[in-house]
Amino acid sequence: MEKDFWAARWHGGQIGFHGAVPNVRLVAHVTSLGSKGRVLVPLCGKSLDMTFLAARGFDVVGVEFVGDAALDYFAEAGVTPQRLERDGFVVYQHQNVTIWVADILAIPAQTLGHVDAIYDRAALVALPETTRAAYAQKLASVSHAGTRLLLITFEHDLLDGPPFSIDGNAVQTMFGSTFAPAEVERLSTLDESPRWKERGATQLSEVVWTGIRL
Repeated sequence: MEKDFWAARWHGGQIGFHGAVPNVRLVAHVTSLGSKGRVLVPLCGKSLDMTFLAARGFDVVGVEFVGDAALDYFAEAGVTPQRLERDGFVVYQHQNVTIWVADILAIPAQTLGHVDAIYDRAALVALPETTRAAYAQKLASVSHAGTRLLLITFEHDLLDGPPFSIDGNAVQTMFGSTFAPAEVERLSTLDESPRWKERGATQLSEVVWTGIRL
């Protein structure tokens, strides 16, 4: 992953991707994650999606390699997390939200443990193509038969990212044999995304996928 790029974005306050409220696609499709259980949120930043999931009874496991982002999450929630170390990784925990400060590709599956659901709003689309296959393999390694997947991708006509454009064929290549993902919603969002227009985009869609580990 482009760690230096993302660390610079966080430290420079360039975090326009951070939402001030839980993501509307998550709110609309949260039932696809099942009820309660352990949910993984890769590249979680300080997302309020974790608060939303915790309030619904999930044990939230976030993974974020920028330590300041993890600490900001708890500070902005007005709580002081417990700092732990597990197999050489720093972990912050308060009640049913845990954030690992690490590159998700570097955490052994047995260390992170199996999860019952995976919610990916901004992880896959943030990764360069060279690391996406390894990321998909990591999600498979920490899941079990019946683990549920909620994935949100972007499709656009820009040549660069992040967020990168990932079409349905790519999603099926990465996850078809493990989660059998199905497209459940597609929304054209260019008109409500002025920053994308400024970058030169003429097409922008958000695509919601759900799947269950085979």
